[in-house]
Amino acid sequence: MNWKFWEKEKEHPLNADMNQLKQQSEQMQEQIANIENQVQKLTRLQYKTGKNTEEQLNTLSETMERTKQASGESDKEIIPQLIRQIDDMDMVSAQLKNDPNWQALIQKWSERLLHTLADLGVKESIHHGDMFDPKRTEAIEAVLPPEPQARPYQIVHIHQRGFYDKDGTIIRKAQVTTVKEDAENG
Repeated sequence: MNWKFWEKEKEHPLNADMNQLKQQSEQMQEQIANIENQVQKLTRLQYKTGKNTEEQLNTLSETMERTKQASGESDKEIIPQLIRQIDDMDMVSAQLKNDPNWQALIQKWSERLLHTLADLGVKESIHHGDMFDPKRTEAIEAVLPPEPQARPYQIVHIHQRGFYDKDGTIIRKAQVTTVKEDAENG
């Protein structure tokens, strides 16, 4: 018997390993608790961020809808102004028909305005050489055929352009000169 209890027992090598494993286990449990805590924080943050994003998207959607409505109203104001500018360009072009440099520049400007109108959903209703259509045009003059192949009621000159919108509604009828129906009866 070993009655010397005041002497330390020699530590068994497995005890040291056990203590080390206990310490590692405690550290891992602390790390797991920290990770769980961080996951909870991130989950709350993600939820909050999701709600904020949803609110921002709703606000953006409402703003876009208001802008779209305002844009539609402003389009109705802009379209007549653009049509008047095209009329002015046509009038200036008719006065400067002997100057090819100005003609080309004015033609370019008119094409830009027509392209802008097309972007707004407005198009020209009739073109030179088309047949007269009383729904889209007003005949303000009828002339003898300027060319032998000209047909009766063919448009030979456009005095004022006509336009329609994307729904097919006539914004303004074109004012045109057509070929007379019967040249002999004059």
